[in-house]
Amino acid sequence: MLAAAAIGLGLVDDLRMFRYPVVVGGGAPFLPPVTEHVRLDLAETRTFGSR
Repeated sequence: MLAAAAIGLGLVDDLRMFRYPVVVGGGAPFLPPVTEHVRLDLAETRTFGSR
């Protein structure tokens, strides 16, 4: 909830997310709900091996 509040207040300059193919049934959302347009610029993308 702290991270979601900081993002909602515009206090986050850099956001790094890693995705792992895992099925999850519930829990707290990682990001807050989007209520307005947020401009994001893709700085870099990397693909990791299957290990």
